[in-house]
Amino acid sequence: MVSPSVLVVPQWQGSVRPEAGRLVAGAAQLADLARAQGAEVLDTPVLPAAGSAARYGVESFDAILAAQALIAGALPAGPVLAVGGDCSADLALVARELRDRAGDVAVLWVDAHADFNSPASSPSGSATICSRRSQRARRRISSTGRNP
Repeated sequence: MVSPSVLVVPQWQGSVRPEAGRLVAGAAQLADLARAQGAEVLDTPVLPAAGSAARYGVESFDAILAAQALIAGALPAGPVLAVGGDCSADLALVARELRDRAGDVAVLWVDAHADFNSPASSPSGSATICSRRSQRARRRISSTGRNP
């Protein structure tokens, strides 16, 4: 079995929490833990230093897109474990796997909370990535009768 490369993603721009900047330090700590276990650890290029205005109901939409382009360019071939960052930090990796595997992908999402809030259930009024992905999957299953 091939061990995954560990990609450190210190992205915070998608978080609406005041303490979001701490995600950078958390990503560095996760990288240190991975290195201590002998993993190949890859750092992403420098991500946008600031957030951006909300668009389409997403805080820092343009900053997140810019970060995803940088992350996509840093993805190594083969299995990858992305660590650190906010809920949008894994978008480039999941998008690549969905594309390369024609949708035949399983995602293991480890987080401090479930990440299944909707705009109605979230204290911040924003929906999380897992919530949006699962809503799309449910809509596609119900409209087509097959898994997305």
